[in-house]
Amino acid sequence: MAHRAEKSGIAADLQQTRSAKYPSEAEKESIKWMESILNEKKRGTFQEWLKDGSTLCRLINKIYPSTVSQDHCKPTASGLVFKQYDNINHFLKGCKEHGVSEKDLFVTLDLHEGNDMAQVIATLYALDRKAQKSGRRLPVLSPKEAEGKVRDFSKQQIADSSKVISLQMGTNAGASQAGMVSPGTRRQIK
Repeated sequence: MAHRAEKSGIAADLQQTRSAKYPSEAEKESIKWMESILNEKKRGTFQEWLKDGSTLCRLINKIYPSTVSQDHCKPTASGLVFKQYDNINHFLKGCKEHGVSEKDLFVTLDLHEGNDMAQVIATLYALDRKAQKSGRRLPVLSPKEAEGKVRDFSKQQIADSSKVISLQMGTNAGASQAGMVSPGTRRQIK
């Protein structure tokens, strides 16, 4: 935002660290993915395109129809910051409803002010993983989410495991510091 003071001290250091770790290749992939789903080209920079939240609302409605009301899918005037925040929050709420975990979501302020766009990209990747898992036929942005493999052991197998001799797993008896001299002590040379 134009009316904010320049960051200094630790805030400037954190911003510099975030900027150094920014995944520009992932941004390009995210833009391509969003353009293919929305059938529209990016306007301005990535942050400017997403800033008012309407693009994000249209995106989640394309993936999961009727998640966000159509009122939030229309571009808003740049002066209506509260409306832009509201649109972004509706997108985040829709992500949560469809299984994106809280740790994968960005903070509204990070997108609106462009503080942590890497987290915005991480949210888009997480949304894509959930869409793939639910069977949506969409362009793919991120790897498929891993599924857990449950292992069931019978009571007999569990009982048999207690019969294992601990030395079958190895020993640490060979490693010892016996006979070592600590630094600074006199050594007996024979």
